[in-house]
Amino acid sequence: MSAISDKSQFKSFLSGLLFALVLVPILSPHDALAGDIIILTPPDKSTIYARRNYTDMVLKITDPSDVKKIYVEGKKNQQIETSGVWEKNGINYIHYRLPMEPGKNIYEIDPGDVKVHFNYKPLRSLLNVNLNAPSVYLFHRTEINPPECNICHDEKLPKDAKIEKPRYGPFSPVCFSCHRSLAELSTWRHGPVTSLFCRTCHQSDPAVDKIEIPLGKIDDLCYSCHMNQRRWKDMSHVHGPVGTGDCSVCHNPHGDKYRYQLWAEGEKALCVACHRDKLPLVQEDSPIFVHGILGSMGCVACHDPHATNYRYQLRSEIGDLCVSCHPQYAEMEKGHPVDKHPIKGEKDPRRSGHKFSCTSCHNPHGTRYQFMLIGELVGEQVCIVCHAKQKEEGFGKDIKQNK
Repeated sequence: MSAISDKSQFKSFLSGLLFALVLVPILSPHDALAGDIIILTPPDKSTIYARRNYTDMVLKITDPSDVKKIYVEGKKNQQIETSGVWEKNGINYIHYRLPMEPGKNIYEIDPGDVKVHFNYKPLRSLLNVNLNAPSVYLFHRTEINPPECNICHDEKLPKDAKIEKPRYGPFSPVCFSCHRSLAELSTWRHGPVTSLFCRTCHQSDPAVDKIEIPLGKIDDLCYSCHMNQRRWKDMSHVHGPVGTGDCSVCHNPHGDKYRYQLWAEGEKALCVACHRDKLPLVQEDSPIFVHGILGSMGCVACHDPHATNYRYQLRSEIGDLCVSCHPQYAEMEKGHPVDKHPIKGEKDPRRSGHKFSCTSCHNPHGTRYQFMLIGELVGEQVCIVCHAKQKEEGFGKDIKQNK
């Protein structure tokens, strides 16, 4: 009985062994690596601040036979294509452009089941950003390029480089090979970028060969070239980003697809990124009555995006601004909406500290009431805001009789 049991167990063992030998190749489609994979950049568990939602990872492959075996997966096992493979002195360098989402990002390098983690923080403002924290990834933190990168990344520009070569200035061709997209692909580019004058902004001391990221209040750096704009500081009403000295809140300092290097369409989309309460005004299916100018020229038709000497950064006094588009009221002092009703004055009975103007009755952006009025026209709801006392005394009859 025992011998029979032993034979059965032996047969089961042989069957299991044969099944395993057949199954192993199926479960292991990739051969083991002959050499090593070394992540040159970025280091694992880095915090990455960036305007664009991607980062570049470079793998050093010590054995050429491993190049075709390696693949990288991102979110939902999505395989990421290489952006290039370069061989130098028997060593291969595989480059990947990794898409990132705000927060934690995990990528897997196979074969080897190596996981790398990056914490992506979209960068819009340079205020209150601590790039000196040890976990923050800065490629140029200690040197222009690591020695191993200099094997390929030198100061030779490719023949097809779309660069306006300067006759003088801090020309930085070594930046081009990594930052080519900044220099060529943006529709609207910053002048120093088009000529590779990168160190104009990224090297504070010409005597120290070090790349830096300007932080905090960068307006003095901007004004060193845009000198005429210093006058904004002396104006009475200044846009918040200008007042805090962070021009990059609206402008991409390298370039972007919108005019003036704005990172969003500048007439309105850029504005509502911060002024979220105005978002319904720029939506095509807005359920309210919206000022027509918002659908064409946008916010900047009335507001200067930098600074003026008028409240709300208006381009002129509110009354003058309105009649610049509504000239039929330009010479009027009375007569709208009814005869003898003033359309301007020194004091607004509804708003303390304001002059009486078109905006005393109309919201200049839009409301749910016809003609963008501040209340329902029917039932004298607009009028009683200022004329409650007169209504009690029966002013409706006098208005209809133009008295």
